[in-house]
Amino acid sequence: MLGRYDEVQLITPPARLLLDDLVRANPAAPHDLPLPVLSLAAVARRQARGMPDRASPGLEVPTRAGWLSLHASVPEGVRSEQVAIVIQRAAPETAVALELETYDLTAGTGDRRPLTADGSLIIAPVRGQ
Repeated sequence: MLGRYDEVQLITPPARLLLDDLVRANPAAPHDLPLPVLSLAAVARRQARGMPDRASPGLEVPTRAGWLSLHASVPEGVRSEQVAIVIQRAAPETAVALELETYDLTAGTGDRRPLTADGSLIIAPVRGQ
């Protein structure tokens, strides 16, 4: 839970570990929190002021330990502009899709590389062309 000035008010031990991974991947300055968290909190506050019926904002961020999913929401009835941030490891299918897109290996690129049954990418030279 972030306070009005983006200070961490409440955090669970598992969330602290994930936040530490995120801080290492996205160095923060001048705040203690990385830019993806601050940006997400700002979007949630804007939506709470003008578009409360919209879905809560979320994003995926890469770290050395893998992709993290972040979601934010302003609790109902809170006037202090607190924001609840949920941080968790991205679902495997989301992480695989993000990795494929990151390395431009999506179906639209013409570089179709096969996946194993468990979703692992087979790295091999592409023949032909």
